[in-house]
Amino acid sequence: MNALPSLRTVALASAVALACAAPMAIAAKGARALAADSINLTPSKSAPSQPVPPAPDPAVDAEGAWTHFLAHGDFDTAWNAYDVLSKLGYSYAAVDAKACHKDAAALQESLRKAPVALALHRAAMLCAEAAGDEAAAEHEMLVFAGLARLALRNASDAANAAPIRVLRQQDAYALIKALGMKSQYEWFDRTQAARTYPIAIAVWDPDHKVERVLRFDWIDVAQRITRDAAKQYPFHRDEVAEAQIRANARANDPASVDQLAWRDARESETPRAAIDHLRMGVGAGGVQSAHAWLGFCSEAKAPADCGDGFVDAVLPLAEKKHALPLVLLAYAYGEGVGVPRDAAVADQLLDAADHRWSHHGGSVRYADMWLDFHADTPLPERLLPRLSRAAADGNADAQLLLFTQRMRRDPKTRPTDAEIALLSSRAMNGAGQGYGVLAAVARERKQDDDTERYERLAATAGNPDMQGRRAWRLLYGDGKRDAEAGRRWLVDAAQGGDAWAARNLAGKAWDDGDALAAERWLLQAVRNGDVDSILFLADIYASETRGTTGDAKRAAEIYRHMSPHSAEARRRLAGLAAAGKGMAKDVPMARRLLLQDAEQGDHDSEADLGFLLLRGDLPGEGGPEADERDGVRWVERAIAGGDTGAASNYGYWLYYRKGTDASRTQAIDLWRKALARGDDGVENNLAWVLCTTPFDALRNPKEGLAIVDKMGSMVDMPTAWLDTVAACHAANGDFTQAQRAQREAIARLDDDTDVEEAGGYRERLALYADGKPYRDPPERRE
Repeated sequence: MNALPSLRTVALASAVALACAAPMAIAAKGARALAADSINLTPSKSAPSQPVPPAPDPAVDAEGAWTHFLAHGDFDTAWNAYDVLSKLGYSYAAVDAKACHKDAAALQESLRKAPVALALHRAAMLCAEAAGDEAAAEHEMLVFAGLARLALRNASDAANAAPIRVLRQQDAYALIKALGMKSQYEWFDRTQAARTYPIAIAVWDPDHKVERVLRFDWIDVAQRITRDAAKQYPFHRDEVAEAQIRANARANDPASVDQLAWRDARESETPRAAIDHLRMGVGAGGVQSAHAWLGFCSEAKAPADCGDGFVDAVLPLAEKKHALPLVLLAYAYGEGVGVPRDAAVADQLLDAADHRWSHHGGSVRYADMWLDFHADTPLPERLLPRLSRAAADGNADAQLLLFTQRMRRDPKTRPTDAEIALLSSRAMNGAGQGYGVLAAVARERKQDDDTERYERLAATAGNPDMQGRRAWRLLYGDGKRDAEAGRRWLVDAAQGGDAWAARNLAGKAWDDGDALAAERWLLQAVRNGDVDSILFLADIYASETRGTTGDAKRAAEIYRHMSPHSAEARRRLAGLAAAGKGMAKDVPMARRLLLQDAEQGDHDSEADLGFLLLRGDLPGEGGPEADERDGVRWVERAIAGGDTGAASNYGYWLYYRKGTDASRTQAIDLWRKALARGDDGVENNLAWVLCTTPFDALRNPKEGLAIVDKMGSMVDMPTAWLDTVAACHAANGDFTQAQRAQREAIARLDDDTDVEEAGGYRERLALYADGKPYRDPPERRE
């Protein structure tokens, strides 16, 4: 084993450090904004294979080598290329010379599969040195230096800066070693992946005698080189991250054990169980578990003994003089978590953390924690001087906190030129966060041009919320629409973790008849706990559409799990219980679940209870007449309470299900009033009846046509609405337009459309082609 660093290794450390020092300093002081690379999310398609152009030599063109790799690399192949490192006895500083000779061909093959892998090139350099191959060693040193310079080109200690891009986690440690720094402890900032899933590594900088925090990400690269069409969804990022964390945790990696403990604590059903998980994470060296423990004890509902044992658990970490553990301990003393408040001890610990953490990072972390644990509360005055010192020392995060505190005190304040420069800097826009703040400020001040400009910059830099906003504007806004561009922004937003965008894409997939794609779009948002996404996924399962991985039984399990916390889940579970779908039929349970919220004035529950009674799905002891009376009472109570969907469904029941002369007249009157109020879904039902009713006294084609003319563009309409548009044009004698709309409706029918329903669409088209309007049969009851 070669245990001592070679002269070339020392030279490499110096070259990388010198080459990267200036860009890192510039980034910390606020270089202008970065337009982030767009994400390649196009699913792979079967196509004639094209010759892959040769990759640039990373020693000469590192950026070109990365561009080539992202375009042509393969996730599974590149990921497995690192397996050769264990055969070489690689330990970042040394290799086994004999193993290098034995597995030389395997190493070269791995380099071919993963040409941008820092760890592999470092191993290749060490192996070349061990073999006395000076030319090869020199070339590998140049490759490593080129890739390292590119990785660190825009690096910054700021929390909002882009993480350093690597292919696998091993590359982070290879880079730290080459910089001559020492890894001390590490953590993940969040429990689930979004676009990225950075690991924060606290390193000791021996030249400046300070601790710095470097953040690395390999999840976005993994997604971009995944060629399997079935994995072109956000959930794949979770799977890559989860596999890595689970593997590392089995090897007792502190950050991974910490991550799992933090996650388990969040999912615990009792405070005691949560604290036990966090205590285990801290015992393994986890700083994020300690952070979460402090946050848990800051909640109003936290038990009185919440902080017991915290100081004892964190003290071994703080005794190493590492900055973040010192801050955690300072917070415990400063806020009285597990120990009596002691401002003097807290200040001593925080001073020690500031002395060790570059740019007074300890005070910034303390202030950030305080804001995290005290939502919508201004920072205590005692912390402001500390933040001011950090800001004066060039700490971009401190400068941002001071700005946001000023905005909190005066929402109408105007950012200074220096603050605009800060928020426009690379350090603040790793994912467009700074531009997002500027967009929010401009929106508050009703500066439309600035709002649009900053939203665009934020979206381009990767801000998922702003990407979602741009998607909405292009798909549904009042300005110029562009469906293709809107979908691209939707995909980018969903890949960045935006749950609304994921649900929107899932809805589009569902409408297109691809239930499996709808499920896949939702999975990451579901894992992140987005309630609407969970309910949407359960709804997909409840439909039992072929192609998905769930069924009505699984939907019932989801609703049952969520029912203690969600009235909507209780309503949906009641629907399954009443129908006996996914579970045994249980009418008393369905009635009980709906009454629980209806009696508290929940209008959606009032409406659902009323409709189930009207349809006879909740038979009671009083018989059908009593059920109808109760149903009408609950539905009318929902309508009076402002439920915007109840009138549409109630009118439908009155017109078709009850079907008397009086009830049909009542339905049309109800719909007209609801339309005037702006209720949901009324226009289609009313227009259809006015144009197709077989009862001449109720028929009013001109009114129906006037309604459909206001229903929007045919491009955006659901299929059933197009059917109504066609019927109203035919009722008014415009059979050309009727045929156009009906053909468009038929073109949107999918394979899951009921045969009888599809036949009805085609029969109506034949009528319009013959110059005849469509009239509903008088006996229609559904």
